[in-house]
Amino acid sequence: MSRAFVKERDGDSGDDELPEARVTGPNFVTPNGLADLHARLAAAQTQLDALRADAGKTSAKSTLARARADVTRLQRRIDAAVVVQPAAISDGEIALGARVTIEYADGKQQAFTIVGEDEADPVNGLVSWKSPLGEALLGKRDGDIARWIRPAGDVEVRIVSVA
Repeated sequence: MSRAFVKERDGDSGDDELPEARVTGPNFVTPNGLADLHARLAAAQTQLDALRADAGKTSAKSTLARARADVTRLQRRIDAAVVVQPAAISDGEIALGARVTIEYADGKQQAFTIVGEDEADPVNGLVSWKSPLGEALLGKRDGDIARWIRPAGDVEVRIVSVA
């Protein structure tokens, strides 16, 4: 069927908006995470401004809609941000901002920092508090055992240290 008979947005119009990403509840972040969100918003706004200059070109219209959506999404993440100060955690319990070393059954150790969703970068040791590992570790202390529920099979890990 021809697109002429369908009343759907196709991204060819500058008025077309991408679906909004909803932010539900607070967006817990560390101070570094909030600074990163602000930097990403500034970069997205710069890109949006540059694309607006080329808005007359047909090829730029869908890119412009995506750039607008990025700016809106990042602004909403910042508006919902609740900064958690890692230094405020003094009772040894794992919480947002904590640096945690875990030990597997084979004796291998691995360290992670529990961060907000926007900061997560597991390859570099930054694990979201909403991830399966983050959820398994939250509230635990040195010496506790945590059950990490994974698609590859559940794993029990021992918390070696919390900083």
